[in-house]
Amino acid sequence: MLTESLKGYNYSPQLGRDLKALFLIKSFNQQAMFRSAMERIRKGGPHKDIVGITRVRDCHDGVAFVAGLDTEQLDLSQAEWQYKTREATGASFHGAKLVLASGDMVEVIDNSSRNRILYHYPWFGHMHTVSFSSDGQRVLLASSGFDTIFEIDINDGHIIWEWNGWENGYAQSGLGQYLTRTREVSERWSAEGKSVLFVDNPLKYAPFGIPTGLRACHLNGAAYGEENVILSTFFHQGLAVAINKITGKPTEIAQGMVSVHGFLPDRNYGFIITDTGQGKFVILDRQFKPKRIITFSELPLPDPHLPLGEWLQYVTNIHGTLYAAIDIRRRCLFLFDAEKRTYRQIGIQPEWALQMVLSAPEGFPFTDPSGFQTIKKEISKIPLVFQKPKYEQRH
Repeated sequence: MLTESLKGYNYSPQLGRDLKALFLIKSFNQQAMFRSAMERIRKGGPHKDIVGITRVRDCHDGVAFVAGLDTEQLDLSQAEWQYKTREATGASFHGAKLVLASGDMVEVIDNSSRNRILYHYPWFGHMHTVSFSSDGQRVLLASSGFDTIFEIDINDGHIIWEWNGWENGYAQSGLGQYLTRTREVSERWSAEGKSVLFVDNPLKYAPFGIPTGLRACHLNGAAYGEENVILSTFFHQGLAVAINKITGKPTEIAQGMVSVHGFLPDRNYGFIITDTGQGKFVILDRQFKPKRIITFSELPLPDPHLPLGEWLQYVTNIHGTLYAAIDIRRRCLFLFDAEKRTYRQIGIQPEWALQMVLSAPEGFPFTDPSGFQTIKKEISKIPLVFQKPKYEQRH
């Protein structure tokens, strides 16, 4: 396996300047999050490495916006289109439709029908990624607040597939608690002397879901893989997992990562993963075998004295072999061509908690949805047989 540093790439001042992208800002309190992280590290103790809050909170204000990459410093004044939402953490395009993960709901902006459709469900919390199916009729989403993946039919609002980490071997949090939404399991574990968090009413935790530091997985990604395979990332365990959609069986593809994001299919190589806390971009072949790692940790930091480590938020493919990497610690977006080994960087605002950058499809009708009809849809309970837990807990 080849390991190389972005520091060794050649700087290309014109790289990507002809492209536009969709940017997702989940909040405007990045510096506050840095201060919170430093305070956790300063206090030390047995749980200093557990990332995330331990109290219920509301969702922050965020924004999705489109801008060109012909700039040295990103700013909202450059936006050609922007849409205010809550904690913008995921998006996907299909035809004239844009789907957004937004706090405790999923939004579909349909430019053809001029409808803005809001999907709600009690078990939606701290939504992260959303992905359209190839036919545009379904959306796959990660409800991080409850460590659950859902697939919904956007036409009738039915949940057609569901997978919960607690019920498939990943129920124990870093604090030692076992999470369950089943009373029988809660009583059995309690009788065994385990500390149990029984989540019988998700609305107690709305809209954020279980606080991040109390979650078992902080399941923060779900993407369609090959036929009947779902790709997912478990932030707390540092795992990239492939889930058999028929049996529900999870297979751990990559371990040992830190605060992982973005296990995605990749048209150039096979699959990609962002090893956020170690500042690495991992490339796998189509058999899930590691092929190449591109590291960012050798690049200079603006404040190396801070004990914060690396934070490579998310890496996505935006055009050909051109990738966009959000480096929160270095306060910039790196554009790099993985084949030509060239790169360029664009500054981002220090307060931006920039989550993801996606290619803006050419010709997509970005219009102001404020005049669209708003339709609220309550998600229906699963019309199909719910899969019972099959897999033992991993200790």
